[in-house]
Amino acid sequence: MARGSGGNIRRRANGLWEARYRQEGRQRSVYASSYTECQAKLRQALQQVEQGIRTAGSRLTVETYLQQWLVASVRPRLRPGTIASYEDTVRRYIAPVVGRIPLVKLSPEDVSRMLARLAARSPAISTTTQRYAYAVLRIALGRAYKSGLVLRNVATMVDPLALRWQDLDLDAGTLNVRHTLARRTGQLAEPKTDRARRTLQLGSLGVSMLREQRRRQLEERLTAGPRWHDRDLVFTTRTGGPLDSRNVTQTLQGAVARLGYRRQRFHDLRHAYATLLLEDGVELAIISRSLGHADLSTTADVYSHLTPAMVARSASRMDVILSPRRKLPSG
Repeated sequence: MARGSGGNIRRRANGLWEARYRQEGRQRSVYASSYTECQAKLRQALQQVEQGIRTAGSRLTVETYLQQWLVASVRPRLRPGTIASYEDTVRRYIAPVVGRIPLVKLSPEDVSRMLARLAARSPAISTTTQRYAYAVLRIALGRAYKSGLVLRNVATMVDPLALRWQDLDLDAGTLNVRHTLARRTGQLAEPKTDRARRTLQLGSLGVSMLREQRRRQLEERLTAGPRWHDRDLVFTTRTGGPLDSRNVTQTLQGAVARLGYRRQRFHDLRHAYATLLLEDGVELAIISRSLGHADLSTTADVYSHLTPAMVARSASRMDVILSPRRKLPSG
């Protein structure tokens, strides 16, 4: 399946190509006999949707929408304490920064700017409060997307991609996660949670590959000459700019296909990392810390399934526990 601009394109069993997109909160499809034709139809459909949304909602600001959302979606469903905290967060932290922006024009850059403004406020506000403000905006925009008021939830487009050389100590084998990167602008912002800001221990294989990456990047820098943009990023384009996440995913999928494995998203590597460690007996708390989850329960919820290897290992351990040769603890 290929991802188009705002929709998904796939080939059906009957040979036709189908492009799926959302309009007014509902999934819709267009069909064509070729991928190129289907892509063109999808582009035309999305333009019509966007024109309709921008015309209908061009005067609706983020603040006005948030007030409507609080009345229609939050107050009927949540407890009084939660309602009060949502309303206070909108009033104090979200509306002052992005409230006047038309909802349909809100961008990932605006969300990144909001996070940066919150982090720089004086007197300082806690990281927990910053995280909460981001979460409230993300939830509200999710409802706007499902209702057909916007084409995407731009709050989900701020990704943790900002690894810099200054965050690495290859001699000590450590990596410090300190920032996130807005997908489109490349602007740095604070991580969404306290635990997302963390130090990871690297294995010798990882250190070796990063040293090779540094050598390769120095060659690219010499080749680029004055065209090189020095932002201290570890993984860059050939001129030093931040990588586009879609290109990273496509490169990964090409490598996976050449190795004969099924299609993988880049985020699937994170799940594979956690699952392999669990299968090898690493404690859940250690895995949770390395993933940067807000708390241990988040990790437990995501990885509550048991793989065959984990089941087999637990059975063999019980054999050892129940073995007649095993000495029982005294007392």
